[in-house]
Amino acid sequence: MVPTIVLSIFGTVMMFFQPESPRFLVSKGKFDEARKVFNIIAKKNGKGSNFAEYFIFTDEIAKDSNLEETAFERRDRLNASFSSVTSTSTQAEE
Repeated sequence: MVPTIVLSIFGTVMMFFQPESPRFLVSKGKFDEARKVFNIIAKKNGKGSNFAEYFIFTDEIAKDSNLEETAFERRDRLNASFSSVTSTSTQAEE
C-alpha cells in the first residue's frame, strides 16, 4: 500500500512539470509553443534543438493563406542549401 501511495504522489508532482502535448497546443492555435515542445522532444531524441523550426501545421495554413507560399519557399530554400552541400562534397571527391 505504501509503494502505491508514494508512486501516486510522485506521479502527481511530475504531472505539473510535463509540457502540454503538441497536438493540444496546435488545436488551441498555439503553434509556436507546439514547435518549442517538438524541439524539446527532438533534443531528447538526439535530433537537434532546432528540429521543428520549419514545421508548418495545416491549421496554421488555414488561418493564414500567405503561409502556404512561405512553406514552399522554406522547402525550396532547404532543398537548395542541401543540394549545394552535397554538390560541394561531390566536387571535392572528384
